[in-house]
Amino acid sequence: MCQNNLTFLDFCSGIGGGRIGLENLGMNCLGFSEIDKDAEITYREFFGDDEVNYGDLMQIEPKDLPDFDFMVGGFPCQTFFII
Repeated sequence: MCQNNLTFLDFCSGIGGGRIGLENLGMNCLGFSEIDKDAEITYREFFGDDEVNYGDLMQIEPKDLPDFDFMVGGFPCQTFFII
């Protein structure tokens, strides 16, 4: 169990796989960033509708983010998308 109550943001979150491990260590997620609407639906099923989705990483203003200790980022899956 994490003794520091560390906080993080979950970028390129997908459905939240990276987040689960960190929360199991006692860390606290302050929000996520995901542009795929289907992934966001699943993420919200897992973690709740009150979660803040900061949206497209390329559009985020750093000053609009809460203070956090570190960020976790998902594998960049855009290269595997078929449109």
